[in-house]
Order: sequence, then C-alpha cells, then structure tokens
Amino acid sequence: QGQQAGQPQPIMDIPMMHIFEAPNYKEWAKNLPLLFEKVADQVISGEVSTSKNTMIRIVEAVRQMSVLPRQVLEAMYKEIAQEGRSQQATPKEQIKRKLFLETLPQAGTNQVAKFIKQLIQANLVSQSEAENLVQILPQNMFLPDTETLDSYLELAENPRVKDKETLFSSTLLSFAKMVQKACVRADQNPGELPNGKYTPQNKRNLPAQMIVKPADPRSEMIHIIPQMQQVYRQKRDVIQQQQVH
Repeated sequence: QGQQAGQPQPIMDIPMMHIFEAPNYKEWAKNLPLLFEKVADQVISGEVSTSKNTMIRIVEAVRQMSVLPRQVLEAMYKEIAQEGRSQQATPKEQIKRKLFLETLPQAGTNQVAKFIKQLIQANLVSQSEAENLVQILPQNMFLPDTETLDSYLELAENPRVKDKETLFSSTLLSFAKMVQKACVRADQNPGELPNGKYTPQNKRNLPAQMIVKPADPRSEMIHIIPQMQQVYRQKRDVIQQQQVH
C-alpha cells in the first residue's frame, strides 16, 4: 500500500530505498511490533537456528526502520523496547528490547542516527547499549548529512559522555568514521559507484587519511579530535551541497 494523505513524507537517504513503494506508516506501526514479537518468541523457544523466517523478519525490520522518520521511531521504541529496561521486565520484553536496539543502527539513516543520539542524551539506554549503538551505526550509513555530523560532535562534547571513558572513545570513533565517510562521499556523486580517485585508502585524500589513521581511542583520539573538528568544519559546506535530498 502507498503513502496515505496526512502522513509524514518518507525519508529515503539510502539510494536503493527509492526502488520500494512509499511506506504506509500506519500499517508499519502495527507490523514492526509484530515482527519483533515473532522473533522474540522464536528466541525463547530455541527455534532461531532452525527457522528460515527469522533472518527474513530481521531484514524486513531493518528495511522498514530505514525509511521511518524520527517521530515514528520514537513511538516504536516506546512500544517495543521501553518496557524491557525495567528490572521487572519479563524475559520476552528484555529480548524485544535487545532485538530493537541491535536492529536500529543497522538501518543506517540520518533519522536513525539522530534518534540514537536522542536516546543517549535522554539516558534511555545503558552505557553498554549506547556504546553498541554508536559503534554499529557508522558502518551502515550511506551518507551522513551535516546535521547528523553536527549532532555527533555535540554528543562527543557532552559532559555526561565525556565522564564515561569507553562511551566517549566510542562516540569519538563514530564521529570520526562518519566524517571520513562524508568527506569521501562529498567528492563523489551520491548513489554512484566510487570512481577510484577519492577513497579513504588514497593518500591524495588527506582529510580522510587523517581521520582513518589507526589510533588508540583512549589516547591518540583525544589529541586528534581538534584536527577532526577542523577538517569537518572546512568540508562542511561541501558536504551539505552534496547531500541526498
């Protein structure tokens, strides 16, 4: 079914998602919780390893999340994952929360990235959950936009994050990887295959080289973050012009 009148416009910053029909948010709001219910039941029953439908359901959940706006993601979190945080949560509620938080960063959109930042800032996820979210997110993003990059720089500078050493390191690395991806993509046409000239491995692409240079996140990353900030701010306007609309 197509998009209905009065629903939010679909957010499709992953090019291949344009081949699918416009999402019906009302329908998906009912469908996503059911997907997680079914997978949680399979986990509890021990049928995950033998079920051919489990992976299909997870892939479908990722696909649906990848076109949902933030307000719908918020509603899905409340319905699927919020109860699993309580100490009185049932095993099924805990499993649904874990499944939701494992699936969320794999969607890899700017809407998802901003929602993850919102969860961390609002203290709606534990430290280990937050670390997992920011570690998985960058590798699944196609093109971070400048609003996302700004928000993760802000998150890295948040005193609550800085107070947690491993979360701080993970957030810095996440920001660095997103800047690297955005800098590289800014020299390409979004949606096109890499042209081989401006890849992170190319020594002529100095901004990318600076950011992807191996570093211990507990030591060297602290010293190169001003450099990353400078590179990002220099490239910000170029990245913004190349964003997928």
